[in-house]
Amino acid sequence: MGTTISFNSPIKEIERILPAAAALNNVGYIAMKLGDHPLAGNYFERALKVSPTYYRPAAKNLKRLESLINAPAVPVSEKIQTATQPQ
Repeated sequence: MGTTISFNSPIKEIERILPAAAALNNVGYIAMKLGDHPLAGNYFERALKVSPTYYRPAAKNLKRLESLINAPAVPVSEKIQTATQPQ
């Protein structure tokens, strides 16, 4: 991946309406969906540090991220073929 996305400014805006742990988790989730796994992990871990006792979504998302990172790569051609096969 070429460019790392910076979420510092949006985090400050999100924290104005959400608790810090929720804001960090949400930004981590966006980074994960965009494919920036190292950045996503960083935000999930920060969310857990801010609120380790009650913030389950960050822990759940961190496990989901680890599964994505450890999953075997599937060639795009296989994904397309599977998606276009009749059920």
